[in-house]
Amino acid sequence: MAKILLSFSSDPSLTSAPSKMDSIIESRELQIERKFFSIDLRENGRGKFLRITEDSQGHRNVIIVPMSGVDDFADAIDDVLASEPAGQD
Repeated sequence: MAKILLSFSSDPSLTSAPSKMDSIIESRELQIERKFFSIDLRENGRGKFLRITEDSQGHRNVIIVPMSGVDDFADAIDDVLASEPAGQD
């Protein structure tokens, strides 16, 4: 059986972890129930982006949205919330 070897780049610009090269332009934090959210507008060498971090009971999830897609992302959220039946929470 042949082995397939994959090489992974050690280039730090290709990782999803926050880079020391990121500049925070604006930031907000909020707590909703047991979850903490951090919403950052950041910029790096590739441009501006929105970074949304959820911390909940020791787990962290991050969403990165390039500035070119922020309006579409916000519109999609509005559409989903508008389709929610009245009285549902």
